[in-house]
Amino acid sequence: MAEDVGTGDATTAAIVPAGTPAKAHIIARETLVCAGLPIAESIFRALDREMRIGFLHEDGSFVESGAELVEIAGEAQAILTGERTALNFLAHLCGIATLTRRFVEQLAGTRARIRDTRKTTPGLRSLEKYAVKCGGGTNHRFGLYDAILIKENHIAVAGGVKAALDRAHAFTSLKMAAPRTATAYDAADWIPMWLVRDPCPCRLRCATKKNCGRRWTPGRRPYCWTI
Repeated sequence: MAEDVGTGDATTAAIVPAGTPAKAHIIARETLVCAGLPIAESIFRALDREMRIGFLHEDGSFVESGAELVEIAGEAQAILTGERTALNFLAHLCGIATLTRRFVEQLAGTRARIRDTRKTTPGLRSLEKYAVKCGGGTNHRFGLYDAILIKENHIAVAGGVKAALDRAHAFTSLKMAAPRTATAYDAADWIPMWLVRDPCPCRLRCATKKNCGRRWTPGRRPYCWTI
């Protein structure tokens, strides 16, 4: 809000008298999965503590085009000042949730899961990952601190796959993922995730077949492929 409003909404202040009551409705312009409705509420309440806000759907809900999502009643100045910021968040987060749901639906009936990455908009990671969950996806690591993900550059600096894996394993008990190479695959049975980057369908099928045929200790979760 500080970024958008700055020293004040000049247009609204000039045209709309303070204290003028108004009602507004947020309508879905296309079929979507809801995400970010509480964010919209917090924006309007920051401008008008007495704002009355009613939700007709909740985050994670699938709605058709034309569906009413939110009913708002309060000061017209607050509604007009906050509407664009609220809609920006809703449009962005609903878009992520909706696209995620499409992928999730394509995998229905399988054991595959849609997971997110750290390739997020700066400052919006927690919200974008929340939207992925609203769409039925699964969060991977939130940052560099809660999991180890070994990539080619780490391997190059360490001097090889085995050296990188050994150092990582000795350093921490955090969950770990590594790039899918024959050497790494054979050297580290304890890695719970493998990163398969830009695979062709044939390579992915072969890797999945080999991985699913592995044996693991009881109580240990199955392996996860990150693409």
